[in-house]
Formats: sequence, C-alpha cells, structure tokens
Amino acid sequence: MFYIGFYIYGAVNISKGTEITIKSPKKITPPDKGEYGLKNINDATVDDIDNVYNFGVKLSESIIEYRDKYGDFKGMEDLVDIPGIGEARYKSLRKEFSLSGE
Repeated sequence: MFYIGFYIYGAVNISKGTEITIKSPKKITPPDKGEYGLKNINDATVDDIDNVYNFGVKLSESIIEYRDKYGDFKGMEDLVDIPGIGEARYKSLRKEFSLSGE
C-alpha cells in the first residue's frame, strides 16, 4: 500500500512503464451563505451542515430531526441538547451558522 495525504489506496505492483491513475478525493463545497456570511441554522440542510464540518450524515441528520421535532432553534445554544454535539462542535457551528443568517 502507499499513502497520499490521508487517503489510502490499494496495493499495486508497479514496474517500469506501469501507468498509475490517482483519483482526487471528493471536493467539499460550503453551502451558500447569507448576506453577512452566515447561514441560518433553521434553514440549513443535512448537506449544508455535513459539507462544512464533515460531521457525518448521521449527526447532520440528528440536527435536522431535532429541529423538525422541536421547531426552529430559539438560540444557538439549543444545539448542545443534541447528542453528539459538545463544546467543540458547537463552536464550529457558531462560526458558520446563526439564527438569522446575519
């Protein structure tokens, strides 16, 4: 095996004249941001959250499910009530999301 960055590619026999093609990892595109650079957490989709933070689909879905069950977030601190969101993830969300998109 050989390593490129953090991606591991399968083992191959390499001999003189062997052509190797390495595919680029998936590019992550941040979501559209509001007028002031923040996206409204109450309008965010699973992809918006997952693409920005790479939280994983399951945690991103948990945020949306919580919002669907309890209604729009009244304060950003409501996010810490969701299992899997601790102080570090909360701080990451605060950098890109707000309640109003401002």
